[in-house]
Amino acid sequence: MTHHSFTKQPLFTAASIANLYTCVPQTQIDGLTIVSEIFRKTGVRHVLAGGLAVGCNGYLRNTNNIDFIVDDNAFIFRNSITYIRCDLPIKYYGTSVNWISLSPAEKPMFDEFLRIPAPGDIPILPIEALVAMKLISARHKDRTDIIELLKVWGDLSSIENFVKKHIPQRFPMLEHLEICAEEEK
Repeated sequence: MTHHSFTKQPLFTAASIANLYTCVPQTQIDGLTIVSEIFRKTGVRHVLAGGLAVGCNGYLRNTNNIDFIVDDNAFIFRNSITYIRCDLPIKYYGTSVNWISLSPAEKPMFDEFLRIPAPGDIPILPIEALVAMKLISARHKDRTDIIELLKVWGDLSSIENFVKKHIPQRFPMLEHLEICAEEEK
């Protein structure tokens, strides 16, 4: 068994959900709970990502969707065509449910965080993988999320180690964002 020094935050805690109530509608919180349960019952390994995972990791902000990284069980593969499974949700009371699939290059970085949780639990992407995911993105709001997460997070060594291990080419960007976060404190 491989030991990782990463911050394991595999499940939603009551405190995480309580924090989300201050910035997202109740329907989103209900939606992520229900969608996670549907994924669990249908055998789809998953982990909460995106803005809601950012909130669970300490930077509360509004978001218009529910993002989950999902494994290949969320899809049907036939004759070089990929289909989404018709028994899995794409919306909950008007809130989009985004399924994020992993490319072969991303699987080594994120696959270990995907799981089928116990009933009532919701896996959340830990801070190290969340920052790495946002470093890969080209969106400005992802850079802002990283700066805000770095401002509230104490020890950055586990984030730095994760980025160096999985996406070393993005480490200079992380260092730049660390400087920005420090200047804003």
